[in-house]
Amino acid sequence: MKLVLWHDLSSSYNRPIEYVEKKVGYMMQGILELLLGILLLFIIIKAIVAVEHFSIDSEAKEMGQYFLIVLLGIGLISMMLFIPYKVWDLLGRWEHLGVLWLFGAVGLATVALTFGYYGMIKLRFSRHAK
Repeated sequence: MKLVLWHDLSSSYNRPIEYVEKKVGYMMQGILELLLGILLLFIIIKAIVAVEHFSIDSEAKEMGQYFLIVLLGIGLISMMLFIPYKVWDLLGRWEHLGVLWLFGAVGLATVALTFGYYGMIKLRFSRHAK
């Protein structure tokens, strides 16, 4: 058995510090993407509630309102799927059955967060409307 030293590795990294810097940079980018995804989820929820509270006087405008809500709903579902994926990506892209528990837990937390925030914003809008 041969002892492999850091300087003997035949990778593109000449020093272990370069490897660590690359890994830390990847983690920071992933965390930033996750936070931006959560922020975008909140913005979409707030936009949906705001569009719901517009008063519509014609059927054409009402159809436009429903179309906008459907488009925002597609963005909402995309973010609800992106968040568990990004957590899986940050935790090392598991390939065994533990990934099911991870996706299930993060997915349920995302759904709970989404409905909780939606209810809170909807209540706030209904209080200001009175």
